[in-house]
Amino acid sequence: MTSYLTVNTSQSTKSKLRYACQGFYGSLIKTYRQKDEWGKCANCGKLTRFNYHPMLDVNSSIAVSCGWDEKFTEEINLVNTLNCFHCHAKFRVRCVAESLLKLGWKGQFSSISDLVSHLRTTSSEWLVLETASTGGIFSNYEQIENVMKSEYFDDVDNGDTINGIYSEDLQSLTLNNQTLDALISLDVFEHIADPWKAFSEVERVLKPKGIGLITVPIDTRNHNTQTLVKLENNELQYLREPSYHIDPLRQEGTLVFTEFGTDIVSQLRSRGHKASFDTYRTKRTGVTQFVIIIEKSD
Repeated sequence: MTSYLTVNTSQSTKSKLRYACQGFYGSLIKTYRQKDEWGKCANCGKLTRFNYHPMLDVNSSIAVSCGWDEKFTEEINLVNTLNCFHCHAKFRVRCVAESLLKLGWKGQFSSISDLVSHLRTTSSEWLVLETASTGGIFSNYEQIENVMKSEYFDDVDNGDTINGIYSEDLQSLTLNNQTLDALISLDVFEHIADPWKAFSEVERVLKPKGIGLITVPIDTRNHNTQTLVKLENNELQYLREPSYHIDPLRQEGTLVFTEFGTDIVSQLRSRGHKASFDTYRTKRTGVTQFVIIIEKSD
């Protein structure tokens, strides 16, 4: 029998015992792996330890270019790590997984692993586009008919594919109206020249009652969304010193066009979108991860 899952969803008694012991020590000893957490992973469904490790420091090029201070740099470290010991899903990914299971499937499944098993064994017209070929909710699973994956490739025509990955520009998706039940985009919209057009494209391609689940870096102290770069007549106009984020596809990084604030939902509502937040917090440090929800009306 062909095995489709690259994540092994079984969990041995030894593994559960290790989880219980580590969780016990973590609850009693404040300094025991101080920022690690314990719980059930929304991605693989296992009881696990979520491992913290710093990605950036305040002197890193990405932190300096974006004007991040020590506090926000540490918040970025937390939401982009706290990786599941088993499937390595980071906190940000697990938050979006929880929102998808809750809103897209009304709590029918307790993990993405359970959802994938269902999709493998049951005929379903449910269709999702995830705008990431790696590091997303479905990245640990081999190709699934119900899941499309895309990237923005500089030198590939819109709609073409490379190794099964669609080349898509979120400002001008090649999908027909009312195609998707869900669209997932993790920390992409800040790199889009016209993010408001992209939000409209998300709503266009969603089926009635479909959902868009989107994350962007948001410093909770920043209440106002700001445009950092404008693209006019195919020329970039910099309103502030250029900022770049790390990008596995581009050695120089990816330019930041927009710095989103906590007003993003009100901004979307003012443009006619049915928008809201799902809000998650790390258990031991209280760092917030927002998931922006775009709902398609009936």
